[in-house]
Amino acid sequence: MNIIEYISLKIPRIAYMEYLKVKRKSKAFNKKQTDKALIINCSNPEIYHRYFYGLIKFFSIEGYTIYFPTFNFKYFKHNVHTKYKSPWNQHQLIYQEGLICLEEAPNKSKNSIELNENNLNPDYFTCYFKTDIIKTNSYHIPISMHPKFYNNNYWDKEVSYLSKRKRSIFMVGNFGSAFYSGYSATPFNSDGRIEVFQHLNKEKILREFNTRIEFDDFLKSNDDDNVCIILDSNKIRIDISELREVLNNFYFYLALPGSVMPFSHNIIEALSVGSILIIHEEYAKMMSPELKHLKNAIIYNDLEDLTNKINLAYNLNEKELFYLRDKAKEYYNLHLTPKAVVNKIVTGNYDMMYLLAEHLSVDILEKNLKNEG
Repeated sequence: MNIIEYISLKIPRIAYMEYLKVKRKSKAFNKKQTDKALIINCSNPEIYHRYFYGLIKFFSIEGYTIYFPTFNFKYFKHNVHTKYKSPWNQHQLIYQEGLICLEEAPNKSKNSIELNENNLNPDYFTCYFKTDIIKTNSYHIPISMHPKFYNNNYWDKEVSYLSKRKRSIFMVGNFGSAFYSGYSATPFNSDGRIEVFQHLNKEKILREFNTRIEFDDFLKSNDDDNVCIILDSNKIRIDISELREVLNNFYFYLALPGSVMPFSHNIIEALSVGSILIIHEEYAKMMSPELKHLKNAIIYNDLEDLTNKINLAYNLNEKELFYLRDKAKEYYNLHLTPKAVVNKIVTGNYDMMYLLAEHLSVDILEKNLKNEG
C-alpha cells in the first residue's frame, strides 16, 4: 500500500471518529429538550461562517433546542471536518459546543422557527445600493460580538457602569495591511481603517502608546484627557475577557470598518457598555435599525468631517454626554442582545432575513452592481 492509498483510507476513519464526538457532545448538550424549537433546513449554513454561529447561539441562549435533521456523516465530512480544527473558522463552535440536536425535529408548532434557503439570504448589502428591491417584510439580522464573547460567556459579564469616564475616543483592532488594505477596492463609500488611521495621524490627533503599561497608567490617571486613541492589537493586546471593562472607561468609540465590509464586531461590544459610536454615515444607515446623529451616535460623512466630529465630541456638555451614553446602551438592549434579536425573528414573521456572510455578501453585492452597470 502506497502513502496515497493509506491516507485515502485513513482520512474517512478520522472524520468518522470526529463525527461521533460531535454526536456524543450534541446528545449530552441536548439531553433535556425544550418546547421551543429552531429547525435548520439549510443545505450549507457554513457559508455564513461566524455569523451563523452567532445566530444559533442566540437561540440557544434564549432556551431553544436547535434541530439540524439533515446533519449526517456525509455532510460532516464534506462541510465540517476539513475545517473543523481551523482556529479562524468560528462557525465550528456550533459543533464544538454541541449546540445542535441531531434527532428529527418534532412536529411544527407555534414555538417552532425554521431557517431555510427561502427565508435566509447572504445578500446583505444590495438593498442599500438598490433601494427598489427592499422587501417591506424583511429583517437584516444585526452583527453580533466576536464569537468568543458568547463561547466564553463574556457577553453578559457584569460591567460596573462608570458614572465618570474618559472624554477620550478609543478604538482597538487589527491594522495589518494584509487584511485591511483592500477595503478601498470594495463598493462601499466609507474610508477603511488604515486610511482613517493615516488621516488622524497626519492631523496629529492620535495619542500614541508604546506599551500596555503606558495605556493602563493613562486609564488610572485623572489628566491628559480629550485625546483619540487607536491601539493596534498586534502591538498592544487587550484580552477579550477584559475588553468590555476597558471600553467602559471611555465615552466614545471610533467605529471603523472590517476587512471587506463596514461591519466589525467591536461596535457591538462598545454599545453593550454604553460607549457612544463615532461612525460613518454609510455604516450608521446599515445598522438595524439605523443609527441617528446626536440621538444615539455621532455620525460623520468623510475624513474632514471626522475631524470636526471628534472636536464636537470633546465639547459636548455633561448632559449631552449622559444622554448619548444612555441612548447607546438602550440601543444595544433593544436591538442587539440575544433576547432582542430572537424576539424580532420569532414575532416578525418575515418573508426574508438577511445574514452576513462577509466576503460572500460583498461578492454578491459586487456581482449585482456589475450586472446593473
